[in-house]
Amino acid sequence: MLEIDAVNVEVAMLLFLLRIVILSLLTVGLIKFIELCLSEQMIFWRWTVYLNYLWIKWWRKKDRWKRAFLKPLGLCQYCYGTWVAIFTYITMVGLNVAIFVFIGSTFLWLMLFEKRTTQLVTEENRNIIKGFKQ
Repeated sequence: MLEIDAVNVEVAMLLFLLRIVILSLLTVGLIKFIELCLSEQMIFWRWTVYLNYLWIKWWRKKDRWKRAFLKPLGLCQYCYGTWVAIFTYITMVGLNVAIFVFIGSTFLWLMLFEKRTTQLVTEENRNIIKGFKQ
């Protein structure tokens, strides 16, 4: 009877980890959607312009510490993606130790998506894809 309980615990743990990985994949989709909304000619383009303005405005050495707040607000997809992941995990699952696995999984999925999309957009097929300016 003790063996069956141990197997059930292992299966429950594997299902929990699978749920975390699938939720992180869905979170990466949300992060990529936010990134798309921050791009040129989209709804939050003005926000990106404003953040870039502040980045340039705070070029002096005494003001550079303020730049650290701009990346999580939208200048770096990994920085604001981490906060989106934290908010999503706490909302869907709750606060526990597995949030670190979730953030790591989200970061890995995001890196894989970024690597794959940069491989797809090469110099040969840039002219084929709409939206790229010459």
